[in-house]
Amino acid sequence: MSSASRLPGPGSDAERLHADGQVRVIGRFFPAPVAAKVPEIIFVFWVVKILTTAGGEVTSDYLKTYGNFGGGGTEVALFVVALVLQFASRRYRAFAYWFLAYAIAIAGTGISDFLHLDVHIAYAGTTILWAVILAAVFWTWQWAEGTLSIHSVTTQRREAFYWTTVFATFALGTALGDYTASSLGMGYLASGIFFFTALAICPALGPGLIPGTLKIFSSLPSVLMFRWTKSVASTASFT
Repeated sequence: MSSASRLPGPGSDAERLHADGQVRVIGRFFPAPVAAKVPEIIFVFWVVKILTTAGGEVTSDYLKTYGNFGGGGTEVALFVVALVLQFASRRYRAFAYWFLAYAIAIAGTGISDFLHLDVHIAYAGTTILWAVILAAVFWTWQWAEGTLSIHSVTTQRREAFYWTTVFATFALGTALGDYTASSLGMGYLASGIFFFTALAICPALGPGLIPGTLKIFSSLPSVLMFRWTKSVASTASFT
């Protein structure tokens, strides 16, 4: 059989899924979105984001007491269930969206801690690793879709990029905060103050800080918000 005969034809499922912006595997099981699946970035958004981040932090720490198999398996199970709920919806659904954000906060914290505590990668190394991964996701997303706007998250492919970015952001927040608190000896309280200050000055840096409207959620401000919230939660757990 020639190589040409093995390529998908003009009307093949693979070509149709690609044209519709669907991910080949996901698109066979879940429907395509009919509207944007990202909430508006308003005050309530940040309140819920803080709560899910802090909840994910303490939940991950609690699950660690059950070891890598018990606790880690639970984290993976929650993450899979949340992914199914989110990708099964065709438009923004608050419960599905925030449940996945909560599950990612748990898994992102757990994986980042696993790389340090079990694989023995220094905090500086995990920080660099997740920063490189986040940059690579941004670059790939821009290259593939031509936009990083959160308002354009109306296809499965863009939604997959979006949630991959969120996951890398959570993991980077964990690694960066542990690096400042432990490796630099700042402690969680001082780290919380530092990241809150950095977060507060982000708006003053101007709209050119990071291209695209994604900057208000899944880039530097989000990493800082995530790390500040985790620092506050960690400080409270040690007092």
